[in-house]
Amino acid sequence: MKRIAVVMALMLACGRSPLLGHEILGPVQVNQSLKSIQQAQTTLGSNVSASAKEEALFKIGVEAYALMKLINSDISEHGTENQGLIDLAINRCKTMGVNIQLAVGKDYYMYDFEAFTSYLKLAPRGNYAPEARFALIEKSFYDAHRDQRTPQLLLKQIEQKKQLLQEFPNLRRRADLEMFLILDYLELSTDYQERSDRAKSNQYRELALELCRQVIKDHPDTDAANFARDLLLKVGL
Repeated sequence: MKRIAVVMALMLACGRSPLLGHEILGPVQVNQSLKSIQQAQTTLGSNVSASAKEEALFKIGVEAYALMKLINSDISEHGTENQGLIDLAINRCKTMGVNIQLAVGKDYYMYDFEAFTSYLKLAPRGNYAPEARFALIEKSFYDAHRDQRTPQLLLKQIEQKKQLLQEFPNLRRRADLEMFLILDYLELSTDYQERSDRAKSNQYRELALELCRQVIKDHPDTDAANFARDLLLKVGL
């Protein structure tokens, strides 16, 4: 089960951004992202309204997130063919205070999601707070130390996800957030199985399978539903 979570992290890191429509890595696309980040940075340093600064900060996060996925998608398709352009994009980002770097021991790049963290500090109940909170939840799935998480930490993170779902029933990324919950349940099931606690292992396995069925029913045409269908076949209907 833990291997499923690791594979999912890689898929997330390399997948196309759901927030922007970038599809290929090229000078035009990279320049558009860098220009957008630079404009948002300029706004942050200007004498503008608080709401304008909040929007600029969130925009930096969205653009950096999208650029990270664009880079990883290109590497997945073309290897190091565009490494020069990738290095240019990453170095330009660094000069603007945006940190995208090669994940430790991995062959894909990671954004540190700092703009989303800063946004929530500035506007914990702002217009983009649900999306920023979701972004930080997604970030946790890239953690290189996921296999060291305890059941207590997992349960705490599950509650954070459930709280976000409860607070924002119309959350645009609801299907994906429920997919993350499924992965948490499966990881808990494996942990308790390794601790020879069959009852709890079965409990969280059933919660995972039940949520799989719910995702398929509520969001049939999403990547999350496809993931849930595959998981039901692998784990058991």
